[in-house]
Amino acid sequence: MNEKAFWTKEVAETLQIGASTLRKWCLALENEGYEFVKGAKKSRAFLEKDIVLLRRMKALIHGAGITVETAIKIALSDDKDNEIEGIVLEDSERTEGRTLGVLPENTLQIQQQMGLEFIENQKKILDRLERLEQLEQLERKIENACSGSRRSSVPEMISCCK
Repeated sequence: MNEKAFWTKEVAETLQIGASTLRKWCLALENEGYEFVKGAKKSRAFLEKDIVLLRRMKALIHGAGITVETAIKIALSDDKDNEIEGIVLEDSERTEGRTLGVLPENTLQIQQQMGLEFIENQKKILDRLERLEQLEQLERKIENACSGSRRSSVPEMISCCK
């Protein structure tokens, strides 16, 4: 029996996301080994199972606020009996595109992942702040060297900045 396939525009409209967002998610899924049916011109044809997976990803990304990469890992981790790491599809959700629910016993895992992502982002911000402070100190040293009674030479400015 042939299963009905849908094209990018149809799936994007169904999921209420942009076509470019859908393509980005699909590329990320393919990078993790997921395979889509391809049309004659290598365009993706989406089956119902693909749409279900993308709905789960959307719920994780928009509902739980986690990254695309993490959502993919969670969504691909276990697809038995329509349950994926605490995300359970009700019968009506399989075909209707409703928001998915997160089971209470699995919210801890999602919170831990979000916490790790938050800490990683905080470290990046602190590194950038530290670099900015170093640049500001360098700028002040150069201004001080230039504001003396006589013009400092470039080597003098460089030596005072060390």
